[in-house]
Amino acid sequence: MKKLFLMRIIVFGILWFVTGCQGIFSPAPDEQEIRLRNAIRIHPVHELGYVRLAQYLKTQGRYSKTFSVLRTGQQHIPDSIALIRMEGGLFQGLGYYRESQEYYTEQITKHPDEPLLFLDRAQLYLRLEKQQLALNDARKALSLKPDLFEALYLIGVILDRRTASNVPDQSEQALDALIAASEINGRNPDLWLRISTLWERRGETHQARLAMLRAVELSPESKLYLRRYADLQEKELDLTSQKYS
Repeated sequence: MKKLFLMRIIVFGILWFVTGCQGIFSPAPDEQEIRLRNAIRIHPVHELGYVRLAQYLKTQGRYSKTFSVLRTGQQHIPDSIALIRMEGGLFQGLGYYRESQEYYTEQITKHPDEPLLFLDRAQLYLRLEKQQLALNDARKALSLKPDLFEALYLIGVILDRRTASNVPDQSEQALDALIAASEINGRNPDLWLRISTLWERRGETHQARLAMLRAVELSPESKLYLRRYADLQEKELDLTSQKYS
């Protein structure tokens, strides 16, 4: 805890220094910022007010102010998972991966039954190429919320990557996870692309084409999806003609 606190001071100090190099004084609040801050003053325990102000400041590149708003919000709403996730995500977005990891670990200790915190840390671990740790956290998130689409999707992605990294073939488990994810939310074309790729890897060209058709239906403007669907269709026709020749 003490170590993380010191790291936060260092991070915020760097951010304040960078901001200070852009000018001696902070820019005067514009109408939008004033309106958002007034909303917080009126409703200091309204989570959405802090979220909106933090998002606005982030788009302006005012990261130290963004951190400040998120910390203030958590003081008023200690159990706000949305604000906690935003702070962790801001650490990640700025490239402070070690601080982000320690922050998530601290928050998970406080909120051990919150699946989205495990999910966020899993995504961080995957970014850092720590696949086993990412898989452990994604599975923990799924155990806490069995219908969590993002956890199933992430598990499928991790298992697929592990298979491609000379780990014993886990493509069947990856496929099972992605198909389960599609049963919760079948509106993600990239999900169907991944399912198609896994079916093809297993030699199931027909299933691969059907999955790719779903991706094309969801995103008909994608040249990548159309080209892959056409390739699979041609491959399936060739296999059929060979079978009956």
